[in-house]
Amino acid sequence: MVERSAASLKRERLAEVAQALDDDPQSVAAIIAAWRSTMAIYADPELARMLNRDGHDCGPVPEPPPV
Repeated sequence: MVERSAASLKRERLAEVAQALDDDPQSVAAIIAAWRSTMAIYADPELARMLNRDGHDCGPVPEPPPV
């Protein structure tokens, strides 16, 4: 995984929201719900470090909770 700055992540997320607002405003809630898990990982330095190691597989990913 390529390390990205917080500013880069924010720009990517804002671009996703802008596109979703144009395409399907209802999808914005789903996008935001999906980000919660990602941002929680990046907020924890140990989890972020684990995910940024090359070749490291954390196993299956559970389905996100319903919105």
